[in-house]
Amino acid sequence: MEKKNSRLTPEKIVDILKKHGTIISVEQAEKVLDFYKKFAKLWLKQVFKS
Repeated sequence: MEKKNSRLTPEKIVDILKKHGTIISVEQAEKVLDFYKKFAKLWLKQVFKS
């Protein structure tokens, strides 16, 4: 599930979390981004289902 045209990159996630005091690696940020995308798809399916 990897798309290069996404505006939110693992590097941006690392920067955002660092600003709020959480330090993660780029690899961890990739997992966060993957989860974010899966959650967004599930949420959209649920919204348009009803």
